[in-house]
Amino acid sequence: MKKRKFWSMMLVVLLTSFMVSCGDDEDKNGNNSNNADIAITGSCIEVGENYARIEGFFNQNNVTTYKSSLQIGVECADNDSFKNSKFVQSKVIEGNKFEVVVNNLKEATVYYYRTCIKVDALNYVGKTSTFTTNEKSQNDDNNKDDIDKDWEDWLKDVQTEIKASYGSYEGYLYTMSNESTKEVIKKDSIFATWTLNNDSTIDLHDVSAALIVKHLPDSQKELKEAVSNAGNVKIHVQLVYDYYYHSPLMMYAYPQTLTFPIIYQGETYKVEVQFYNYEEAAGTYAQYMMKDGDTYVHKNIIYLFPKALYMDNKLQAQFTSASFLIWKGCKK
Repeated sequence: MKKRKFWSMMLVVLLTSFMVSCGDDEDKNGNNSNNADIAITGSCIEVGENYARIEGFFNQNNVTTYKSSLQIGVECADNDSFKNSKFVQSKVIEGNKFEVVVNNLKEATVYYYRTCIKVDALNYVGKTSTFTTNEKSQNDDNNKDDIDKDWEDWLKDVQTEIKASYGSYEGYLYTMSNESTKEVIKKDSIFATWTLNNDSTIDLHDVSAALIVKHLPDSQKELKEAVSNAGNVKIHVQLVYDYYYHSPLMMYAYPQTLTFPIIYQGETYKVEVQFYNYEEAAGTYAQYMMKDGDTYVHKNIIYLFPKALYMDNKLQAQFTSASFLIWKGCKK
């Protein structure tokens, strides 16, 4: 980053860009001063359809002030009398040179500009110069139309896949962790059913509580057994569709906290199992594949990561980050 040079007279330069008006060559209070020795108009070094980048210069040796109000920039208007002009203050000052970018201009239009230095109530303006904004290119219109059409077609494809994904699925549920192998996965696999609803949710039916807590720490053996005896539960998952992906369709998962009762050491407790959501663990998501080539397959895969287990609102155990539940299957 270049260092900024602060002038010896210790004038404070405001660095935030904004627009005001310098006005005519001489306003009603007579405060404008045409002084090209102080405010030196530079070149228009870049111009487009609706913007221009302009340089200017400021001769600090010709101004004597001990005030702190100093603004340096360019005044621009579509008329040579600078009626309804706008002043763009410089963001970057290096030595006696500065640059500004004037935006929101009209295409194919002649603009008048000049350096404008505001010191307290006095405005110093430089010589007037001109630039002409570029005409709008037909290629730009064509490219924009092509991009808009491509995006419109893409959204239609995504929406088609979203609608096609609704329905009932069946397949297998299994767990995986760092210690898992293919043999373990096959052994753990159980038949599973689930539903993709048209309200952007998934209901995972008859999920084995024993499978959910399979990867709790060994120190929680008694608790794992009590939770496992709870039988099957249902997990409800909120989905957020990513419209930048399809084939397969990407859905970010936000599982709701799972709540069910258990009998532990002869007492009834309310158990809550919290899951990571997508923002906490990028691996928490679902995918849907409508077609494989020309064949309709309607495949669905879901990844969920258990996070922590609470009993009567008290944290009892945390799952290892390496453990997760996977559903794989096809539409019925």
